[in-house]
Amino acid sequence: MKKKLLFGFFSETFSFPASILSSLAIEANWECDLVFFDIADTEQEIANKIEQSKPDLVALTLRTFERNQAVRVAQIAHTMGCKVIAGGSHPTVCPDDLGKKPFFDGVVIGDGVGVFQQILSDYQNLSGQQIIGKPHQDLSKYYANRLFTEKQIEEIRKSKMHYILTSMGCPFECTFCASQPYKPFQLQDVINEIIQFVNEYGVERIVIFDDTFGLNLKRVKKFRKLLHEANVSPIFSLQMRASIFSEEFAKEFVAMGVTELGFGLETVSEKLLKFLNKKATVEDAYKSIEICRKYNLFPKINLLFGLPTQDQEDYENTLKFVKEMKPDAIFQHFYVPLPGSELYRYCIDHGYMPDDLSFDNYFGIDPKQKEFKGLLSNSGMLKNIDYDMASYYMNEIKRVTEDRLSPTILAKARIADEKNWILFGAGDYFHRVLEILSRHQWKNFLGYVNSSPAVFKDRVYDIKLDVYEWGRRETIPEIVLTTYHYDKNMKNTASIILSERYDYHGEVRSIATFGNN
Repeated sequence: MKKKLLFGFFSETFSFPASILSSLAIEANWECDLVFFDIADTEQEIANKIEQSKPDLVALTLRTFERNQAVRVAQIAHTMGCKVIAGGSHPTVCPDDLGKKPFFDGVVIGDGVGVFQQILSDYQNLSGQQIIGKPHQDLSKYYANRLFTEKQIEEIRKSKMHYILTSMGCPFECTFCASQPYKPFQLQDVINEIIQFVNEYGVERIVIFDDTFGLNLKRVKKFRKLLHEANVSPIFSLQMRASIFSEEFAKEFVAMGVTELGFGLETVSEKLLKFLNKKATVEDAYKSIEICRKYNLFPKINLLFGLPTQDQEDYENTLKFVKEMKPDAIFQHFYVPLPGSELYRYCIDHGYMPDDLSFDNYFGIDPKQKEFKGLLSNSGMLKNIDYDMASYYMNEIKRVTEDRLSPTILAKARIADEKNWILFGAGDYFHRVLEILSRHQWKNFLGYVNSSPAVFKDRVYDIKLDVYEWGRRETIPEIVLTTYHYDKNMKNTASIILSERYDYHGEVRSIATFGNN
């Protein structure tokens, strides 16, 4: 009789470690369930998920902000008679934290791929020990082979979007990050996965999840050549480092079908860029947006607030950049120290950490509170940080961005409001549009449809509009406004999803602001 593995994960409905390691379990002749444990799950809901799987072994992959939920799941699984092991970035940098808990039978430090089958063969003998991980020598076979649940495949079919990796780890040494050794995958393996998901599941957009794809221009050119030879042409979204980005990269990206580029700028302050060891300059940030504009690429940026030493001048420099360069999407986060990083140690040594620091309340998160909006949306937790100032500038950047985008969004919505209409889309921009629409009155607005609710949850945003329940409403929209951009992505993906999922063949318009800056 086959053994049963439950592989649990916590903050998204898809986990690369769980997916990769579960495929190893299948190869070792185990049955395997991939299970998402939501932070809002009750004790009974967690127990029900475990009971439904009936596993011999529970494996959990977790990051520090998922730690408390993993502890809850491990404790319940242990009381139900399951062996429990943990791996991921938090166990790797803080193995003693979980090792102190009697309900963890094993804690994997580092890359679990090279030791996982050994763990499976000897799991019954685990009794709280630390297991030193190692990479597997065959990257092609093990890192590019992943397991997906039926629900995950169905979500891929519905959204026509798929997340892939082209590498693991990172060669850079930013002080706020605790990166693992860099391992690039064979490009042909990556191409083969794209071919499979385009042909089998109708995928139109590929999101390259790692931010190291664009490290080497020669590698990007080879990837584009292989893609062309494979005769597949999805749209791509990817991350890029501003310090490396150039017109040569932009030309290659456009040729391979990239429409969105994300930049982890973190700040537009020379002082802080050096402090964070970003190996980038303010000039790099400005240059990157200028190149995106020239080549019609959609630039998105990430910014950090509440960093040690961050002062008003740093914030003003970043606000000035946002006003001048008008990035199309901005993701803002309060800084929370990542264990294992250089900046985590800096915060301890320089008196920034709370006096009662404990991983049991490290993030101060209570998912049962009404104001809880997500794991990464809570305010900072450091001492000697002016969070009032940080919040002011976060709100100011949001206001400046909305003031710029609102006229275009509202103008398109008012035209649509002459007929029955809905809003359709997913992701941050979709929800920001909903927030803007929520502040106005509409006479013919029927509601909104989140095309990927499993990935993008409405609770993170301030939305006061109704969900449109297709098939349960007598009134059919005459117009669908979509936040997909008016390019191949909007014309192919949005229209196809609406047609295939809802049998809608009416008018589809884009409410995207890209190109209206």
